[in-house]
Amino acid sequence: MVRTEECYDRPRETSLFRVVLGLLMPNSHITIQIEHPEFEPGPIRGFKFFWAFYVNGFDQSTHCQFCFKGSLSKQFNSRTGQTDKLYTMNERKMFRYLYICGVGVGPKGLLREKNFHLPLEYRTGTHEVRQTYNGYTIKVENGVALPIPELEVGWKGLNLETTRCKNFRFAVGQFGWIDQPKAAQ
Repeated sequence: MVRTEECYDRPRETSLFRVVLGLLMPNSHITIQIEHPEFEPGPIRGFKFFWAFYVNGFDQSTHCQFCFKGSLSKQFNSRTGQTDKLYTMNERKMFRYLYICGVGVGPKGLLREKNFHLPLEYRTGTHEVRQTYNGYTIKVENGVALPIPELEVGWKGLNLETTRCKNFRFAVGQFGWIDQPKAAQ
């Protein structure tokens, strides 16, 4: 495994350990609540997709949600996500990260400004509050936001769509990259 940036050098051995410890403590899960000051409670508007994914690994051959190994939350995804409801993220016994993602609607060139990304690691007693482009407030308890590193254009010979994908960049940052041997000529 090759680490490509200095920001990847944070302690990694504690991530899974924290999750295991958290599972031993009653009522200790990441929780999510989404609110909007103007909209009535109901489906989340202004996003083509809005989901949470339990991430345990990385498939470096693809990007977007498909690069994550793990499982999509059944209680909090594009079909089920609602405002003014508390989601207790307890569908998996163990996971390394919880990734919340919203894919905005509109022209592709503007989606970078509308998409929502919040990768989380379990940590008891922490709080995160984030805003979406259209005024939703996402409140998280027992989860700390993790960085999404930048990748330079053309990194590892990958196309721009892949190196700009925040899901992919997060996975590279957390799981690293394995250089593939070149085929014999």
